Amino acid sequence: MRRKLALLVIAVLAGLAAWRLLSAPPSDPPVRHRSTVVDAPGGASVTTVPSPTPNEAPPSPPSEPSPTAPAEDKRLARVHGTVSTADGVPCEAEVQIGAEQARDAIASIRTARDGTYSLDVPAGDWSVCACTPNAVAWPESVTLAAGEEYELDLSLERGATVWGWVMGPNAAPLPGASVLSADQSGLVLGRGKSDASGQYRLGVLAEWCTVTGESDGLAAAVEAVEPEAGKEVRLDLRLGEPRRLSGRVVDEEERPVPGAAIELSRELADGQLGVHPSWRTEADAQGAFHLDRLPEGVYALSATAPSFLPQWIEGISPGGEDVLLVLARGARVEGQVVRKSDGKPVESPQVQAVGLEGRAIAEVKVGAEGRFALTAMRPGTYIVAASAKGFAPGESAPFVVGAAGVVEGIRVELSTGGTLRGVVLEESSRAPVAQAFVTTVGHFYRKRGSWPPLDTTRSASCDADGRFELPLLVPGKTTFQVTCEGFVQLRREVEILDGTATDVTFLMTAGGTVVGLLRAGAHGPALVTGGRICLRGERTTIETSSDKNGQVTLERLTPGKYRLFAFHDSPGRLAVGYQELEVRSGETARFEIVPGGVGRLSGHVIPPSEVGITLCRRGEDSMVEIVVEADASGGYEVLGAPPGEYDVRVSGMAETITLPEGAYDVRRDFELPLDPGR
Repeated sequence: MRRKLALLVIAVLAGLAAWRLLSAPPSDPPVRHRSTVVDAPGGASVTTVPSPTPNEAPPSPPSEPSPTAPAEDKRLARVHGTVSTADGVPCEAEVQIGAEQARDAIASIRTARDGTYSLDVPAGDWSVCACTPNAVAWPESVTLAAGEEYELDLSLERGATVWGWVMGPNAAPLPGASVLSADQSGLVLGRGKSDASGQYRLGVLAEWCTVTGESDGLAAAVEAVEPEAGKEVRLDLRLGEPRRLSGRVVDEEERPVPGAAIELSRELADGQLGVHPSWRTEADAQGAFHLDRLPEGVYALSATAPSFLPQWIEGISPGGEDVLLVLARGARVEGQVVRKSDGKPVESPQVQAVGLEGRAIAEVKVGAEGRFALTAMRPGTYIVAASAKGFAPGESAPFVVGAAGVVEGIRVELSTGGTLRGVVLEESSRAPVAQAFVTTVGHFYRKRGSWPPLDTTRSASCDADGRFELPLLVPGKTTFQVTCEGFVQLRREVEILDGTATDVTFLMTAGGTVVGLLRAGAHGPALVTGGRICLRGERTTIETSSDKNGQVTLERLTPGKYRLFAFHDSPGRLAVGYQELEVRSGETARFEIVPGGVGRLSGHVIPPSEVGITLCRRGEDSMVEIVVEADASGGYEVLGAPPGEYDVRVSGMAETITLPEGAYDVRRDFELPLDPGR
C-alpha cells in the first residue's frame, strides 16, 4: 500500500494546484449569480446573470443570444460547441461545466437535437464534460476570460451506465442527492442527481473510477467500479454518519506550515486507492486543518507544501485524536542551462532533476539566462536533464543531494545534436516507400530506467521519393522504427554523431496476411465468436480474437513459419486447436480450424473450487498459456492440447504433465491445501 500511496501523491499534485487556484479568494467583492435558461437559435443556452444586492433593482432579463455571439455581460465568458458520437455524428447529450474536483457543476444544459450547446459562465479555469446514459466525453479543461467566447466540441466515447439507489444511514432513499464519478486523482468525470425515489443513473467511462453519493449533513459514500462498455452496473450508495478529522502541520522546529495541502485517501473494496474532492483541505495560519463529513473507515493522510518533502501517515481513523504531521525541508538545487558551443544562456529550457534509477523528481520552466532552481529534493544522486527549442536534450554530470541545504553550480550544456537523413525502399524492387513513418524508439534516458523524464522522441514521414530527415537527435546509439501500411515493421540501431548528418537506407519487406475461420464443429455451421487466437512466430507472439462471424485477419506479418493456437472455452471446458502456417511476403495464408483435436485431459480440483488451471508447453511455445476454469463441481476438461511436456499451475501449486502423441485420454486430479492462502 505504501507504493500505491506514493504513486497517488504524485498523481494528484496537478489536481491540487488547480484546486488551490479555484478556491483562492477573488480580488474583487464576490458576485452572486443565478442561472436563467433562455432559448437561442440552434439550441438552448444557459446564461448566468448577477443577482441584485439588497436595495438594488433586479437586472433586466438577458436578450436571446445566438450560440456564437459574445456574452453580453462582460463579466461572463461563453463556451459553445457541438457534442458528437465517436463517429462524428452530432447527438443530444447533457453538458456540464464546473471545477475539476468540485461536487456540483456551476451550470449544465441539454444540447439541441443537432448537438449544439452554449453556456455563459463566470471567467476562470473550468472543466467541461458531456454524457448520455451510455456514452461519456472525457472532461476538457478550459480557461475562460471575461467577455470572450471559447469554442469546444466534445466527442463521446462508448461508456457504461451505473445506476442504483442513494440511501441514508437507515437505508431510507435520499432524493436530490449528488452523485459523481471521478478518476483515481479525484478529477470529476460526470455528475448527476438522485430522483424523487432516490434512484440515479450515471453515464461513466468504461474504465476504473469511483462513484460517490453525497447529501448535506451526511458522510459521502464512495465506491469503486470498473464496468464494461455498453453494460449496466447496479451500485447502491449508502451514506453514513459523518466523522471529523483534525490536526496540525508543522516543520521540524515545530513551526506551523500554513497553506500545506492535506489529502485523505482510502483503500476501497477492490484494493484500489480512492480519493474524494471533499477529502482535501489546506492548513490555516496556525497550521491547523479540519476535514468534516467523513465516512467511517481507515485512511491514509498526506501533506505537501512548497520546499518541503511530502509526508503521509497510514491507519488514520476519523473521530479520534488530532493528527500531527511533521514536514522536513527538502534540498534546493540551482544551476544554469547554456549552449555547448559558446557557453551563452539557453532561453526558456525545460528542466528536470532525475534520479539515477530514471524517475523524474522535479520539473520547472525557466526564462531568461537559463537559470533554474529545483526545490523539495530528497537526498540521493541525481542528474539534471534539460531540453529547449532548437536543441537536442542534454544532461549535467551526476551530483549528490544531502538532507537539506543548497546545491549550486549545476551546469547543463545543450547542442544541436546530430541529424539522421535517408531513404526508405522496398527490399526486393528498391522502389521508394512513400509515406513511411520513421521514429526514434525509447528515450535519451532509457539506460536509467523505464520512465524517461523528457520526451526525446523524434519522428518524420517520408516524401514521395521515400526520403526523410530527423534533426536534433541526441548523440549516441539510437534505435529507429520504420512503419508503413502493408509492410513489416522495421527496427535498426544507428550511431548518431554530434554536429554530423548520418545517411542511411532502410529496406522494408512487404508483409504477409493470415485469414481464417474458427468453427465450433467439423461439419456444422456454428462459428466461434470471441475465440482466442495466438499466433506464435520465431520472435513474436500475436494474440487476437475471432469476430462475430468467427473470422480472424492478421496483416503485415513478417514472412516465416508460425504456429497457430485457437481456443474455445465454456464452463469447465476448453477446446484447443493447433495448426502450423507459413507466411510469405505479399501473400495470404488461409486456415479453417476446429478447436478440440483428438486428445483429452480431464479431472477434478479437490475440494471443488472454481479456480484456473494453467498449462504451458515447454520449449518454443512456452509463452503460450492454455487456461481452463474449473466449474462449480471442480471438474475441468481440455480437448486437443498439442502433445508435449507441460508445466501446470493450480492455485499456487505447480507440477508437470506429459501429453502423448496421437489420441490420448489423460486424467489428473489436483488436491488443494485446506487453506490455499497459507
